[in-house]
Amino acid sequence: MVQCGMNVSNLGNILVDDQQVTAVLDFEFAGTDIRVLDLCVALSWRPVNPMGTGKEWDLIDAFGTAYMTHFPLSEGELLAIPDALRLRDATSLVHRMGRYFVGLETDARIESRVKHSLWREEWLSANQGILLRHALTWG
Repeated sequence: MVQCGMNVSNLGNILVDDQQVTAVLDFEFAGTDIRVLDLCVALSWRPVNPMGTGKEWDLIDAFGTAYMTHFPLSEGELLAIPDALRLRDATSLVHRMGRYFVGLETDARIESRVKHSLWREEWLSANQGILLRHALTWG
């Protein structure tokens, strides 16, 4: 255990016992029995830079194939990937907006996050069919 010499009363992701940090938690993306969200969280972070260039597909396929090797998804789960990506993005945006309303995010960061959500939706709308064709080859 790590000795804690700071006031952690307002750090909601840290569990403390007798001034010692006993756990660090982050449930932003936690869910029950929606395994495809694990893959969607990875897909929403890692291939962001090449998205929209046409070069994203090798990375997306590598993630999808590797995930399916260890955690096979059903065809229905694979077909849900675009909607799960949208759900993951909306959840993240709502989380950020909640932080904004309590003064933990700036106007600029919220504006950037909204622009990112709109950009991702534009990418998904243009590439949903291609994404699904790729996803169905991962197994």
